Amino acid sequence: MAYAAKKEDNKVSEIDFVVPDSSALDVTSGRYTQIEEVRKVKNRLADLKGFEKKMESDILAVYYSDETKGIRILNKETGYVWGGLKETKAEDMNKKWSSMANSIISIDYLGGKCQSARATLGDSGNSINFNWKENEAICNANFVLAGISLSFKMKLEEDHLTIEVLQNTVKELKNNKLQSVWILPFLGTVKEDTTPGYMFVPDGSGALIRYNKKGTYTSVYDERVYGKDASVDGLSEAGDLIAKRNNDYMIDTQKATIPVYGVVHGANQNAYMAVIEEGAEYSSVYASPAGMVTDYNWVSSRFDYRQAYSYPVNKSGKTIMTTQDEAEAYNGRVTFYFLSNEKADYSGMAVKYRELVKNAGILKRNEREDKEIPMYLHMMAGVVEEGLIFNGYNKLTSVKEAQDIVDNLRRNDIKNISVSYEGWQKNGISGHKYGTTSLDSDLGNEGDLKELHKMLGDNGGRFYLYTNLVSFNEDQARIASTSALTISKNYSSYTRSNTMLMYPTEYYAHPSDVVDSLADMVEDYPEYNLDVAKVGNMIYGDYSKNEKISRQKSKQILSETVSKIKKDKVLENPNQYLWNDTSEYINMPLQNSQYMYETDSVPFLQIVLKGSIDYYAPYANQGFYNQTNKLKMIEYGAYPSFIIMSEKNEKLIDTPLEDYFSLNYNDWSDVMKEVYQYLNGALKEVEGSSIIQHKMLDTGVAAVSYDNGKVIYINYLNREYVTKQGVHIPAKNYLVADR
Repeated sequence: MAYAAKKEDNKVSEIDFVVPDSSALDVTSGRYTQIEEVRKVKNRLADLKGFEKKMESDILAVYYSDETKGIRILNKETGYVWGGLKETKAEDMNKKWSSMANSIISIDYLGGKCQSARATLGDSGNSINFNWKENEAICNANFVLAGISLSFKMKLEEDHLTIEVLQNTVKELKNNKLQSVWILPFLGTVKEDTTPGYMFVPDGSGALIRYNKKGTYTSVYDERVYGKDASVDGLSEAGDLIAKRNNDYMIDTQKATIPVYGVVHGANQNAYMAVIEEGAEYSSVYASPAGMVTDYNWVSSRFDYRQAYSYPVNKSGKTIMTTQDEAEAYNGRVTFYFLSNEKADYSGMAVKYRELVKNAGILKRNEREDKEIPMYLHMMAGVVEEGLIFNGYNKLTSVKEAQDIVDNLRRNDIKNISVSYEGWQKNGISGHKYGTTSLDSDLGNEGDLKELHKMLGDNGGRFYLYTNLVSFNEDQARIASTSALTISKNYSSYTRSNTMLMYPTEYYAHPSDVVDSLADMVEDYPEYNLDVAKVGNMIYGDYSKNEKISRQKSKQILSETVSKIKKDKVLENPNQYLWNDTSEYINMPLQNSQYMYETDSVPFLQIVLKGSIDYYAPYANQGFYNQTNKLKMIEYGAYPSFIIMSEKNEKLIDTPLEDYFSLNYNDWSDVMKEVYQYLNGALKEVEGSSIIQHKMLDTGVAAVSYDNGKVIYINYLNREYVTKQGVHIPAKNYLVADR
């Protein structure tokens, strides 16, 4: 039983609160992975009439059509042909869309009054010249009507084709300005449900959009890789999914932390995976289900070179639409990997991507191998309390109390513990000054802190000091001197709709201040591991007068700074480029954003990272501890985490933490021990091992295979399930077996 504090008539009482078990949820929803449709795919583009072979490797051959300015790719292993539309112009698609669907690249450009228009390689009147070599080609493209020219190159190697836009060749011949470039936007497009399969997008853990009859949708999937840019994008929409509701009552949409998308035509038959290799921080993954504008499912990368934005022109708030004067300087590059047979599904894509990032040095780590699984505890030390005239301070967990909690868990055979200590600075969470590194005396002294650090280390655990140097509130620093500026010269910030909160607005610091303050933190506490908040999944530019920093430069300097920290680091849902610097990965997404068109959640991220980084599920005591959630953690190989404090829950009222309904350790200790022991029984069998396949045996029944020879079966059903091999999997439970 858990408890939550409730405020009534200025009195505090405790009420029983139980998070309902979601075991009755429909396993056919987008929160789960669905079984594959078994249907042989027809090779609809097998007729290569009008196409000429231009490049060939042992595995692939590329054919080009001078009429459409498009290509088709033959997978010689299977005989399957990839491309856009079957015809030059589809009957149910206008000329402009048909041209885009068949072109290698298309561009968006901005004309007068920032009106956006589109041009494609196949438009009439263009001047297109290809220089074909053995397995390479350079194309010089002049989009005559748009008044824009550029060059791109293609290179074929073994199982992959790379296309790269050469930014230094871009010329804007009129007053029009290049806005975006699309690369092979309709590769593998499918009309409604005429082909079995799906599009894969990097939403949260990974999402599938299966091909269906056209639906009625209000939006497409259009997510910026590595998250929104606070210097350009609006951040006040917090997961509202176009709903007109207060954003405090909505769940944030998931970020795209990896630059990957893909297409499957018949599971275990034909697939490709696209990896955005350069310019990812300025790219978006765009997926349109059938019914949005056209009757076709299609997915693409889009590289944005300029952003249109609202610019204030007077003090009354009037704005005009304008655009960046200078285009961002980078080459947009995508490589398409073609997969066959048993490798041609989301699981095969993830295994392939893991191979790629390991070979590229992006994922060099190996998971720490323990006899028992780890558990992550986020301990709240102290917090500011709102007062009538002056703010106060609430101690939540002293250093000694933290030691007592760790000791209590240790005596219950939970020793492999990671503790992150937040609010340890003077005046606590949201009350301490930006960048301060002094321990609040109400919590103990530095000797106590060292003792806690040693206690955890001696018993096989880890201790982290939590620090948030990315965001701050109005009382923590001077906004005018500390906040980065947006492209429209506003403060970079995020405001929640609930203005009754103590601090509804948070501001984002100059990236240079983040770097300097983090260096000070390391210097003051060189022996401590760090939990570096928000650095892992936020990159934003800064348009301050004396300090203009691009999103690309911000990513570079923040990454370099984190890399210089030699001790272990906790990062929350980090972007791919920080994986090598992630000792422990917290708040790992275990599903997608649940857009209406997303049919499946899949463990793509988990397949890539299992065996390399310890990763943890969202806090179990925030509604993630029932049987269904525990099975999901086992299916995804995620370890348990909790956010706790020593004090009673009433201490959260009138503080920035009042969103948390229950954090008291004593209320949760039994649940913590039960959840840990249950997960440990399964996941200790695959400690340090990698996932080699994730497969649905039936609706609600998954099999996860590991490279140590083990397989974990997960049964979400309310009845026992027997596999074709005669393996009995208990109802609402798991089973570990040898493969």
